Amino acid sequence: MFTNMQSKNLKGADITALKDISNIKIDEGNPVFQRILTFIEQAGSPYLFKVGDTPVKVVFAKNYAHIGIEEKLAKIANGKVG
Repeated sequence: MFTNMQSKNLKGADITALKDISNIKIDEGNPVFQRILTFIEQAGSPYLFKVGDTPVKVVFAKNYAHIGIEEKLAKIANGKVG
């Protein structure tokens, strides 16, 4: 779903088009999957967004390339990185 976003580059990108995630509201009482969906709905992309005026591109190590973004985000949301 977001694989085309993963390959995009911040260099030369329209930073004003990126969504600012500074004010995202996520109900921590919701299940992990719902929290991930809420983040994606508000951020627009799990790979490209900005925090204030700082553009952010999320990348994962190549040895984790076989794991989908949903599983990666679920691990992060549960405090399990790696």
